[in-house]
Amino acid sequence: MDRGHEETILFEVPTPLGFRVRVTRSCWDLITTIKHPVLAGKESIVKNTLSNSSTDPRKPQRCRLAAFTHPARRDAMRESHAS
Repeated sequence: MDRGHEETILFEVPTPLGFRVRVTRSCWDLITTIKHPVLAGKESIVKNTLSNSSTDPRKPQRCRLAAFTHPARRDAMRESHAS
């Protein structure tokens, strides 16, 4: 990022995977207006999901993509796969 054009950090949270997720105001605006409008106003849920997420043990560990799942949804997904 160009140091002459600092962006406002909306939130930054640590993940259980050992890295921090930093979201700028402009990034959050893109997420909530274009990509996932349903997330508008739900910053606290997103932060909680990022900081309390876990990895899926069925996924290969060599994958560099981290999929974050809210704890309640993760439990529901486990229950549906158990049957």
